[in-house]
Amino acid sequence: MEGFMTKVRRWRHTHGYGVQSPNDYHFIRDVIMENYPYYAYEKLGKEAQHKDATERKKLQLLLRIANFRQPHNTTLYNNDSDSVGMYIKEGCKKTEIITIKNGRDLSEILPETDLLIFNPIGNCIDDLGKISAKATEEAIFIIDNIHACEDNKKMWEQLKNNNNVGTTFELKHMGIAIFNKKIYQKHYLLNY
Repeated sequence: MEGFMTKVRRWRHTHGYGVQSPNDYHFIRDVIMENYPYYAYEKLGKEAQHKDATERKKLQLLLRIANFRQPHNTTLYNNDSDSVGMYIKEGCKKTEIITIKNGRDLSEILPETDLLIFNPIGNCIDDLGKISAKATEEAIFIIDNIHACEDNKKMWEQLKNNNNVGTTFELKHMGIAIFNKKIYQKHYLLNY
């Protein structure tokens, strides 16, 4: 269970309070914490009605991030859900989605990645490193279940400390890393 002090630290930046960077403030307010219904929520909600409220909230966030980033290539790592692809495609119709399973040789199939949805199952820290090497200059990486086990926590810390990552947003269940090596690294804890 998350401690009281962690909740207090997360609350500070929940709606962008205390965030000095205009880009980070915009991303927190208009992408992560956006409350207005997007154009596709109703249609996609019918497709994902079997999902619980937390999962639907994550899917809606993925749609907003895809809409914000407009990626050419989206890599789904260990995501069996068709819903993830549908939400990403609704956010960016032009994106090409590549699905990769854990244990597969990445050297031949891995394109440059603009958006990564990474579901860590098993020992896949090496795969994250290989995919990070193919990240575009302004790629967004989303790692699910960052607090589920020690390996996932280690993976998240490794990504946060990657020299090419500029900003990270740590949500309750997932981490979002935005690549930009031209800025100082900033880490935000958010209640989401």
